[in-house]
Amino acid sequence: MVREIQNDDIVINETNPELPYIKSKSSKDLFKIASIFQDELGKIEYFQTHFNKYSGENDIDYEWDYKKPSSFYGLIDEIVLSKDAQSRLFLSSKKIGKGYVHKNHDENVMLSEPERFGNLFGFKVFPDLEELNSDHKSDHIDGIKLFEAIRQATLASSHLVGLKFDTATALMQTKIDYIKFVESNIPFLVEIIPFCKVDGGAMFTVFSIIQNGEIVMKGYMGAYVFRSKEQFFSKREDMKIEAQKKQVRMNF
Repeated sequence: MVREIQNDDIVINETNPELPYIKSKSSKDLFKIASIFQDELGKIEYFQTHFNKYSGENDIDYEWDYKKPSSFYGLIDEIVLSKDAQSRLFLSSKKIGKGYVHKNHDENVMLSEPERFGNLFGFKVFPDLEELNSDHKSDHIDGIKLFEAIRQATLASSHLVGLKFDTATALMQTKIDYIKFVESNIPFLVEIIPFCKVDGGAMFTVFSIIQNGEIVMKGYMGAYVFRSKEQFFSKREDMKIEAQKKQVRMNF
């Protein structure tokens, strides 16, 4: 379903529970969204009609600037995982494999197995994480747990679109808007879109946390992916040596 609403936004699939809900502000943003949906694009009639001129196979490739996540931050407001996918996630009890989130122990995995539409991912969050349980009782989910859920979703979604597992990821920048408290007694989801190359380099994700059908937190994470763990460890040794040199100079 497509309709124009009063502020000239374009709304697509407003009532189809099997497809993502899209509310885009411009045809340029729709081109970005088309690139995100990848092989699933043909399932949406609007894109079949308006974008097939770019490629007979609906293969639209937008040139992302992987170093500027702030430029694409607004996309997370324009795409929502389908109602059917959200319903399946809320019923999910199976966690994603620990390797996807770089954990050694299953009990430290916070995410369910994903729902996916193109490069749009959804995960249910299991917030009872022993390694991050705080020393005081709270009537909402602690921010540190929400941050860890987003960090895990960034790693998992990046690997699910092809990022190699023998890489190492270093967080470079983060923006988080806390809109409402995330209630501890109500299930919630992470929706996330990864933008990365399979062999590493600059990357980012845009994300939201959804509870009771509303975005209660959103933001982006920018990172640099070292193409091998050896490259990362070598860089870290150089950084530690430099830090020690600075400390010695400060002591004098």
